[in-house]
Amino acid sequence: MRWRTKAAPAEPVRLARPVLPVRRVPPRVTLTGHEDMVDRVAIALDGTWLATASWDSTARTWSADGTPRAVLAGHDGGLWAVAIAPDGTWLATASEDKTARTWSADGTPRAVLPAHLVKVNELAIAPDGTWLVTASLDGTARIWSPDGFPQAVLQHKGRLVWAVAVARDSTWLATANLSDKKARIWSADGRRRAVLAGHKKGVSTVAIAPDGTWLFTASLDHTARIWSADGTLRAVLADYMGNQTAAIAPDSTWLAAGGSDRTARIWSADGTLRAVLRGHEAEVSAVAIAPDGTWLATASFDGTTRIWSADGTYRCTLTGHSDAVITIAIAPDGTWLVTGSKDKTAMIWAIGDTTGGG
Repeated sequence: MRWRTKAAPAEPVRLARPVLPVRRVPPRVTLTGHEDMVDRVAIALDGTWLATASWDSTARTWSADGTPRAVLAGHDGGLWAVAIAPDGTWLATASEDKTARTWSADGTPRAVLPAHLVKVNELAIAPDGTWLVTASLDGTARIWSPDGFPQAVLQHKGRLVWAVAVARDSTWLATANLSDKKARIWSADGRRRAVLAGHKKGVSTVAIAPDGTWLFTASLDHTARIWSADGTLRAVLADYMGNQTAAIAPDSTWLAAGGSDRTARIWSADGTLRAVLRGHEAEVSAVAIAPDGTWLATASFDGTTRIWSADGTYRCTLTGHSDAVITIAIAPDGTWLVTGSKDKTAMIWAIGDTTGGG
């Protein structure tokens, strides 16, 4: 296949707009208890429980029906990330207190990962569960065992390592750097494989396709780029008012990303623009794609989440938060999702409610 160096749609782009009137769907459950913004949520792969992370320095775990399970206390600063291990037996959190921590699923502390010099702003757990990676504004990403033993330091020339993603086969990962305008590909043992250069400003987003053949980066230069797994540029997606959120469909044939221009966009894997999702009244803060790839959700600083079909058709709006919605996670079976908000709550929504079902 010949890859474009600039997106050039072969057919007219669908400008998706909400139908009128807007159909509003309330939450099934509201999760309360945090004392500051809930800025990250994660759902266990078996779909029976979830975790929320907050700027109040704690994480909390909940059953899927909203019953509180545990409060994870110990950090000395706001939490910026949370992730749950594939087997559901442990989870990890990252904090502005310069540490990451691992915990058993029941909330018992397991390990403190203290090597970063400043805020740990992102983390990811390898899909095989054998390691995790943390990213920091100190200019490094670090690989650890689940018990907190350091395995590798990924040293960047610029500071502000802002985003990280791990390939599904757990053999490689990618990092994005805000200060040196580059993304990088690394082997799981910490060896650098490629430097992705070309963005004119900081790289704020990185996502790896599930099939492991390509990855996506977005930059403050208002472009996004698609790369082969070896670092070869495939496409430049111009005129993109991007931010820090993107998701790739399970079959790796398309992706969606949110914008500061109040829209989200859907592209094919070759860089062809497929749809522009319009309707939010403020920046799109998070995007998630359903496990079956038939629909997606977008969250916004306007306090709402919107559900769309994969072709960009608007379905409904989830309303209930009183402030910006910051984060979304969709359950592995696709029957429910959870959102986190600046209003200090998380909310659980049943997907049947968004389709007119039960």
